[in-house]
Amino acid sequence: MSLNLETLLDQMADAMKDAVGDDGPEIRDDARAVLERRRERLQMLVDLVEDQLQQQKKVLESELLELQVKSKVAAEKAADAAMDVLLVAIKAAIAS
Repeated sequence: MSLNLETLLDQMADAMKDAVGDDGPEIRDDARAVLERRRERLQMLVDLVEDQLQQQKKVLESELLELQVKSKVAAEKAADAAMDVLLVAIKAAIAS
């Protein structure tokens, strides 16, 4: 995931303009200038969020892999149990 800060700043300025209604067109340029002055801090925030999202993605992947392993183990146990029943039945049939 990658956020384009330039696009994000424009979208933020447009949202600020839209929020003030009739005075919006005059405010948009001023709002964009304010956001531009905050660019470095906003970029740091974007980077932090992207890093956190990547970490959370890795954690989620790990947990899902753990579930996959548990599911495989459960499936193997179920198959083994079914085969045990079959073997007992076959042995009983042979013995009788």
